[in-house]
Parts: sequence; structure tokens; C-alpha cells
Amino acid sequence: MDPVKIKANGQVMAYVFPRTLGAPEGIRFLNDAADPLQVGLMERPAGHYVQPHMHPPCERKTHMTPEFFFVQSGRIRVTIYDKKWKEIARHELQSGDSMLILDGGHEVEILEATRMFEVKLGPYLGDENAKVFRTNV
Repeated sequence: MDPVKIKANGQVMAYVFPRTLGAPEGIRFLNDAADPLQVGLMERPAGHYVQPHMHPPCERKTHMTPEFFFVQSGRIRVTIYDKKWKEIARHELQSGDSMLILDGGHEVEILEATRMFEVKLGPYLGDENAKVFRTNV
């Protein structure tokens, strides 16, 4: 199974990574190499070893704050919006599912008691600068 791409006007706004995704032994990167946050899926046998390493400094520019959700337990519904707040997709995620949001807007409904991870690029800009809310609700 492949990741689900959510697009608006030809641009990928988000990816859904179902818990049923498979990877050949090794690592499979699930989204485009040009995206500002990379998601890889690894399947390695016991005893596999990754040599100690670092990633060299590299200046990068991004215009948005990508977010990654991993649902450890429970169930949520994520609605994705384009840049004009038009709804373009809704996906339910449950235990083991994940999603990468690259652009546009989103909302999250908790459908069952949920424990999930949320990963974003930093630095955090503070409550007043971190989000732009849709005002016509």
C-alpha cells in the first residue's frame, strides 16, 4: 500500500500513512525528497546496526510549518483545507496511522480517547504567532 496524497491545485498539501504500509527490508522514504520534513519507514531485522553518525549543518528555508501526527492509540478525524479554507479532504486516523501536513489549514476532532504525537519544525513562535485561525466558522 502507498501513502495517500492530498492535493489542492496540483500541490501536495498532506500525506496519510496508513498503519498497513509496508517497506522492503531497509528504509523507504514515503514523501517527496523536496518536502521540508522527511518521513521514512524502516523495517530492519534484529541485530541490524546503524553506525554512529551526525547530519552536517545545512541552512534551509521553508515558508510553512509542517506537522506530523502519529496516533499511538485512539481515533481522530483530520480535515485538510486549501489556502482559501476550502475543505479538500477528511481522513480518520486510528492507532498506528500517521499524517504529514505540509501546507494549508487543518482541524482535528478527537473521536475516541486518544494518545498521539505531534511533531513540528521549530523554533516555536509563541501562542500569538504560531497559528492563523479560520474566522468564518
